[in-house]
Amino acid sequence: MRFYLDEHVQNVVAEGLCGYGVDVITVEEAGRIGEPDEEQLAFTTIEGRVTMTIWDSMPACGIPHAGIAFSQVGQCSVGELIENLLLIAGAMEMDEMKNHVEFI
Repeated sequence: MRFYLDEHVQNVVAEGLCGYGVDVITVEEAGRIGEPDEEQLAFTTIEGRVTMTIWDSMPACGIPHAGIAFSQVGQCSVGELIENLLLIAGAMEMDEMKNHVEFI
């Protein structure tokens, strides 16, 4: 499972996932800060990466995507986010995540 962390996810989450050998990049590393959600999802679909986002409410998603892992603001600690993303990576295949939103 390959992840893409958007600008709402702390970089320490990426560092934690990397420590477990997970393929993860951040929006900063990809040079895509501030781009619209539609363009972010198009990028992650091409790259075959599940987008991790934290938001007040579920982002509208009417376009095809490689998968979204979603958590509401304040719902999970950094450790819980890392743990839940590791569970997703271990339990699901990329094909299962296609156009799927996994709530954390």
